[in-house]
Parts: sequence; structure tokens; C-alpha cells
Amino acid sequence: MVDKGAPAKMVADAVLVKIVELTGAEIPRLNEYLASDGPWQEAEALEAIRAYQRERAEKKAQRAASANRTGSG
Repeated sequence: MVDKGAPAKMVADAVLVKIVELTGAEIPRLNEYLASDGPWQEAEALEAIRAYQRERAEKKAQRAASANRTGSG
């Protein structure tokens, strides 16, 4: 468990440790990652999240526009 609003690195560390604990999976370079100060590839992850959010917003806008056209005809 981690506190609400915990830094991403703390959450990632906890999730990875729990995965190993529950499954016995071997995660390459896990100890190196856990010892690092910050999350790896954070910029790439944030860009992927933003792209996903943009895509969802665009689809929502398209559905709203379609509903408006259908409802007013």
C-alpha cells in the first residue's frame, strides 16, 4: 500500500515488488531500478498518457457532435 498522492516512483517500486512477491517473476534490472532516484522513461510515459487523454477527448467530442446532429434533425 502507498499513500494517496505518493510519487510515481514510490508507487512503481511497490507494484514491482508486489508482482515479484506474488508471482515469483524475474524482472530484469529490478534491483537497479529500485535503487534509482526517479522513474525511468518518465517523459515517454507522460507523453503516452497525454496522447491517450487527447484521443479520448477527441472521441468524446465526436460522439457529442454526432448526438447533436442526430438529435436536431
